[in-house]
Amino acid sequence: MKKLVLLRDFEHKAVTLSKRKPLSLERENRKKLLHSAEEQRRFEASEQLLINFLETEFSLKNAEICGKVSEKPYLPGQNISFSKSYCDETLCLAAESGSKIGVDAENLKQPDYAVADVFFTEKEKAYINDSENKELSFYVIWTRKESYMKCVGEGMHFRFDFLDVTPQKKSNISGKLFPENDCAGGLYLNSYLLGDKVISVCSETNDDFPKFIEK
Repeated sequence: MKKLVLLRDFEHKAVTLSKRKPLSLERENRKKLLHSAEEQRRFEASEQLLINFLETEFSLKNAEICGKVSEKPYLPGQNISFSKSYCDETLCLAAESGSKIGVDAENLKQPDYAVADVFFTEKEKAYINDSENKELSFYVIWTRKESYMKCVGEGMHFRFDFLDVTPQKKSNISGKLFPENDCAGGLYLNSYLLGDKVISVCSETNDDFPKFIEK
């Protein structure tokens, strides 16, 4: 069962948590690689909220998150996959028991369409060009590729231009964008438009993708 949550003003929410858990050595080392104190603070906040999310939704008390820079983060001894993505002051968290999962979020803004020439397939570029809302279509494609990469645990060396994630159905205007999941590279995808955020989730299972719980 997938659990999805959208946390606005997430740094403030992290500060107000009743209890905080020290990061594992691997995650602490991951934090130290970030360039600025602000980036490190945001990373720490997202990790603390993820630990709280895992306790609330999966009854995992004081979950220990592990994972080096080149690894997909994981929970030792637990068959629960999780993923996180943040943009501005919004944090997206996704987790699933017994199946890998990945999530990515982006703000709707003017895209750099030159990116499509490098990372998108011809079918994906045609989907964007034929769309009535090119900005939305661009970020649906981009977040799907990112969420796939996070689901399988690949780094930025992943060949985005080899993976086609073009939606097969006409989209809704908000909320969960597509009535049925799309399949790409053996995994399943769906996308959401929540306010000014485009969010895509990738999973190994083809069950219903629930709406994000907003907090």
